[in-house]
Amino acid sequence: MSGQRRATSVGACIVLSLLLAGCGSGGSPPPSASTGVGPSAPAAPPAPAGPRIYWTNGSPVTPEGTTLGVANLDGTDVNTEFITGAGEPAGVLVLGPHIYWANYTSPSSIGRANLDGSGVNQRFITTGVDNPVGVVSDGTYLYWANWGTYGGLGGTTIGRARLDGTEVDEGFITGLSMPCFLAIDRDHLYWANTAEVSGGGSQGSIGRANLDGSGVDQQFITGTDSPCGVAVDGQYIYWANMGYLGTGTTIGRAKIDGSEVAQDFITGAEAPCGVAVDGGYLYWGNRGTDLKGTTIGRAKIDGSEVNQQFIADGGPAPCGFAFSH
Repeated sequence: MSGQRRATSVGACIVLSLLLAGCGSGGSPPPSASTGVGPSAPAAPPAPAGPRIYWTNGSPVTPEGTTLGVANLDGTDVNTEFITGAGEPAGVLVLGPHIYWANYTSPSSIGRANLDGSGVNQRFITTGVDNPVGVVSDGTYLYWANWGTYGGLGGTTIGRARLDGTEVDEGFITGLSMPCFLAIDRDHLYWANTAEVSGGGSQGSIGRANLDGSGVDQQFITGTDSPCGVAVDGQYIYWANMGYLGTGTTIGRAKIDGSEVAQDFITGAEAPCGVAVDGGYLYWGNRGTDLKGTTIGRAKIDGSEVNQQFIADGGPAPCGFAFSH
């Protein structure tokens, strides 16, 4: 792998920030207890009945990416404009009666709405948010990955706040390299470093820390290819290898302890962005080589029955998934 591909120089990191922006993720500012709350947008139509999959459509190279989509878990009744008015959203969370998402920009914020799509607030949290990509929760706190700004060196932190949007801490975990999505289990928080962490030896990595922010390991899994998206179940961790400048084609997998790494667990994807696991299936967004793809892929969690067009038209740049049952 060449030095350019490892993006070890500042210039390469800037190129990566410009061309992969929308996939989310110095020193860390001091914690803030404030939150920005703006007016709610008009209510969206109710979601279809039954178990559902939700996703975000967003990317700086696709300015039309301003929506959250929803469909039945069998891929029917697709609504790519379930929630509108978002700012290149990337990453979504369903928790109790609410749905949350990360607005990468315009506004750079965490948004929230009722699960039926009503009560939309695109500015639920604005303080301590730096072009976020991905949002998860442990039931007490919201966590988001600060991927960073256009043309810069990329974000380096994971932010945290209470579920009501208070007690914002932008630098809950520091030392990351363009973090792109998060995953959580009862013991750990995981994230995808899109760019190389110093001394990592590969283009990006999967990081891990304890839920209290201690025990940070930025190179928990290495050998990745600009990963953007991470998910966990009881046995495995999965990630989307989006590839340097959007050339990746694989979903990676390892045991939850970081062993038995398989970077090509699933092949044939197109710049996969965002990955999620639910009900025995794995899902990811195919953003395509121009980062404007529209399909959502699915496979069984054993890697069989791969369908790169499970949802053939999910809207512009699907990237980030959540579920309700």
